[in-house]
Amino acid sequence: MILFSPQFWLFAVLIGLALFALFRRSPVVPLALYFTWLTVEDLVRKLWGNDMTVYFAKFIWIAVISVHLLRMRGWRQYPLPRVVSVPFFLWTLIVLGNSFNPNLYHPLESLAGIHADLLYLLIFLPAGYWLVRTHREAMVLLITLNLLVVFPTIAAVLQQIYGPEFLNMRVLKGTELVAVLERGFPGLPWNIIRVSSVFADPGRFAGYSVIMLWLGVGSCLLFPHIRVVMIVGLAAAGMAAVDVFLAGNRRVFVTALAVALIFVLLWVVKAFRTSQRPLRWLARYFLRWMPIPIIVFALLYFIFPDAISKMTIYFVRSLLGTEKAPSEISTRVPGYAAQLNLIFTAGLLGHGTGAVALGKQYLERRLGISVTPPASENGFADRAWTYGIVGLAIWVWLLVALLIALWQAGQKTPEPQRNLFIKIIFSYALFWFTAIQLLGSALQDYLFQSYFWFAVGMALRCPYWAEAAPQHVHALAENGVMRP
Repeated sequence: MILFSPQFWLFAVLIGLALFALFRRSPVVPLALYFTWLTVEDLVRKLWGNDMTVYFAKFIWIAVISVHLLRMRGWRQYPLPRVVSVPFFLWTLIVLGNSFNPNLYHPLESLAGIHADLLYLLIFLPAGYWLVRTHREAMVLLITLNLLVVFPTIAAVLQQIYGPEFLNMRVLKGTELVAVLERGFPGLPWNIIRVSSVFADPGRFAGYSVIMLWLGVGSCLLFPHIRVVMIVGLAAAGMAAVDVFLAGNRRVFVTALAVALIFVLLWVVKAFRTSQRPLRWLARYFLRWMPIPIIVFALLYFIFPDAISKMTIYFVRSLLGTEKAPSEISTRVPGYAAQLNLIFTAGLLGHGTGAVALGKQYLERRLGISVTPPASENGFADRAWTYGIVGLAIWVWLLVALLIALWQAGQKTPEPQRNLFIKIIFSYALFWFTAIQLLGSALQDYLFQSYFWFAVGMALRCPYWAEAAPQHVHALAENGVMRP
């Protein structure tokens, strides 16, 4: 009977929590609950043999967040930056309008396309911009996100120690999920195992790991005087760095290094332009706390040195090349770049919303629907194939506008801490919007999008948070939580 099914009770609990969050005045509650649910959603799906009813549970939280957005009407007092608002509106129109493109094989493809290409951008960029209004709300959310890293890290470590079957038994017996991947490289006598942790596949785990690495660092940059945030943020960054290794994704590994390089260059240039001493500044704010991520990384390396050592060798040899095989960068990048030629064959309006979208495999395998075949692994070419040259132009316009708005936000902010937080998000967005788009990313994974667009929204609103330190900061100082 349905009343005794686990799914019924799961949804009953989620709806109860959602009603509680709905009537709370603070929008932090539904946001914190949503991101907490994202951390366990895939695990519940895996334990229940990829039951797709669990997949739709997140829309309960999205509905509550949407109600808070409508209730607070933040667009009246703080409209989106002008440079962003026009391409943001046009992108919404192009995705919705192209849902009726006759080139689609089936109308349900458009729903998958709207979900992959619009929904999370439309909800979570405004949520980060309009629902996070104060230092306190930003601090609470960032601490929550950083604490959540513990669970995926423990799961990934146990999968490396006890085997990939841990938390993946139902998946390994056969579903559409890909719980474990093995990768090799010429000259290596072994394959590395890419684990999925609590998530549906290693790719999602990898994307989660790298963005949490920089949100952990960003938390420390934003609240350098609050001891709790520094400890939690740096511990989360240390665990996320280990997760980047365990995920075994070269694109994510390169992204982590590239974002660090871009951020350091921006920070050093700014420091020299303002006659500051970069090394002295770095020592003051980080050397005191740097032992935390080092200890976390060293502890986890001590637990399973073989896995991290193999992963390090795999990254170095596959990215730099060996005598037996050239670098993966030199062999893959030209192929991805060559796919840009598809742009000129896509036409003005492309093949329709959903022509290239994650999730279409369920339409094909479970419903027996014929779907439009993918055309490339290049993000820009995928956009053109889906939305045509017009859609690609609007998409590029939106990405450039977001980078401009982030840069302008960094110039407007009154405090160096906020400026550094914006810079870390800008550095991440700059690399993702350019190089990673070229190498196959269409920004479609819902978990990554939720975190990414929310962080971008927070960074854009950051300069407009209250100037004065909120009351909770004074309370923390009186209780000795803030360091002198």
